[in-house]
Amino acid sequence: MKLSTLKISLLTLSLFLSACGSSDELSAPLSREYESYTGTLTSLGSIKVSPIVTHLFETQEGDVLYAFSERYDLDEYAKAMDAYGIVSTYEELDKPLYEITRLTEAKEEEIEAEEVTKVEYRNSELGVVTQIYSNWQVEINDASGLISFKIPHETEETETPETPVLEDHIDLIQFSQVLSSTSESTPEERSTDIKNHVIGNYADLANIVPEQITVGIDAVMGLRYKTSAGNIHVFIPRGSDLLEWSYHYLYTDETLRVQNTNLFSAVLNEFRFITVDEIPAETPDSPAPSSPSVSQVEISKFATLSSNFGFTMSYPAAWYYVGGSTGYSFDDAEIEEVTAEALVRMEFNTGAAEGVAHNGNLVSVTKKVDSRSFTLTGSAEYQNVMQTMLDSIQTIKAE
Repeated sequence: MKLSTLKISLLTLSLFLSACGSSDELSAPLSREYESYTGTLTSLGSIKVSPIVTHLFETQEGDVLYAFSERYDLDEYAKAMDAYGIVSTYEELDKPLYEITRLTEAKEEEIEAEEVTKVEYRNSELGVVTQIYSNWQVEINDASGLISFKIPHETEETETPETPVLEDHIDLIQFSQVLSSTSESTPEERSTDIKNHVIGNYADLANIVPEQITVGIDAVMGLRYKTSAGNIHVFIPRGSDLLEWSYHYLYTDETLRVQNTNLFSAVLNEFRFITVDEIPAETPDSPAPSSPSVSQVEISKFATLSSNFGFTMSYPAAWYYVGGSTGYSFDDAEIEEVTAEALVRMEFNTGAAEGVAHNGNLVSVTKKVDSRSFTLTGSAEYQNVMQTMLDSIQTIKAE
């Protein structure tokens, strides 16, 4: 909190002090105590209270004292100060007298930084949803449809308005009806279609060999291009439309580049397409969904499990798994058999109702996919991870 300067005009101050009277000498003090205050100093100038009083000192609580110092020239201290010294009261003075023996510039109270949390970003027009962070700035270009997520970083002391900070950013844009292939086409046909679009529209990417990857909770196909400058472009087909996620590296800190590249990967890992049925109605009065009360484990990278039992799903890439005809176990250490002691236990064909069930610190999350039910059980802090795994399940159609 910054202290305001003392707002007493010299005219008012003069009238006030003349009412108090003045004395060349002060009698013995009625009381003397050592005190420390934070406050501001105002010079009395030519106004005479007593031979030793030179200033007024207003504390941050609003109390006013007469002040002087034999050690400091108080006229040199115009900012808020931390002061220490002897406070004495006299019969001749209507206010205590503060003899300042130590004086330092007051430290400004630090403002607690706002907590940065993960928040859902949902775009019903594009039909996409993912997770971003609450301190990211989202900008939309109405002309091009480009959506830009600015990733902030702390400003260095050397940065000035004349040398503006370049912020790394993640962009999202959709190109409508640019593909000749369809969702029924083979991955090879889709890949060729995307490459032709990139060659025709991106000169800086035309000579780069892309990597074919799976993207998001639903493990959809995408092509990933990475430039020598560190920029990354990921193209994801949807029908005849093409969605592009891109990360643009503009800052000079290599550590920051790696950090923000990981943030971009997290956005892609939690991305999925949504249908009209999943777009919530406009109900301003409805409360936002509550997040689990238990602190949740965050996983930034997922891999794909193709089960011999007719389904695929995403799971944390750093985890191990083992499975059988009734289910799978997942753990962050190597496991040799299906066991309830693993971090997450999965059972399928359980017949359980969809939803979340709690049993002490254990949570079971069930989802039906086609005609089968899948239940994941684990400690409460893995609830979000288990939900992500369930949402990624796709059944494999028998040929």
